[in-house]
Amino acid sequence: MSKCCCCIKKRDSALLCTIIMLLLFINSIWRYKSYIKYGDVEQLDHIIGINKWISYLGLALNSVVILTLTSLIIGIIKKKLSLMKPYKIIYLIYIVLFVVMNAYIMIITYKFLKNVTDKDVIKYYSDRYGYSKEEIEQEIISDMNSKTYQFKDKLETRLYNGLAKIIVFLIIHLIYYFTTNSYIHDVEKEEKDIENVKNIENAN
Repeated sequence: MSKCCCCIKKRDSALLCTIIMLLLFINSIWRYKSYIKYGDVEQLDHIIGINKWISYLGLALNSVVILTLTSLIIGIIKKKLSLMKPYKIIYLIYIVLFVVMNAYIMIITYKFLKNVTDKDVIKYYSDRYGYSKEEIEQEIISDMNSKTYQFKDKLETRLYNGLAKIIVFLIIHLIYYFTTNSYIHDVEKEEKDIENVKNIENAN
């Protein structure tokens, strides 16, 4: 596959896909900021022990990628190779780090799931729903088996969602990376051919 949009020219395909990716990354910046400020909706990360430094790292990575994609868009429009080249390295690094970060989260979640205690369950429901001591006794301790099952089910769902997220991410971003890389390679080859022609003409 040499382009991500088969119905248009290779240059236009690279440009369109890059604009779409840029908009998605800009949107993700707001999601990271919201997470850093408010935490995850289910409050699972707090219980599991996943620190917010991962979100800060994600925010930093996305900011670098946004700058890289902006440079790439300008490079494609102006057909300036020097603005396109950083993409080849930076975007690949981003893909690797994203997978590593999410794999780390899955490993932490899996280890926590295998060692869940009643104390963890009580802490989750009291933090998530703001239960008082009396409510904890009435709503949780009196029905501990059911609450533990529900809590573990949430963790398992997160694991499956995390795995699906990594797979979908790799499919989309690797296709985009290699097809865009293919266009940049064509531009490099074209510039090299022009340079070779000029060298031959100068030699004559």
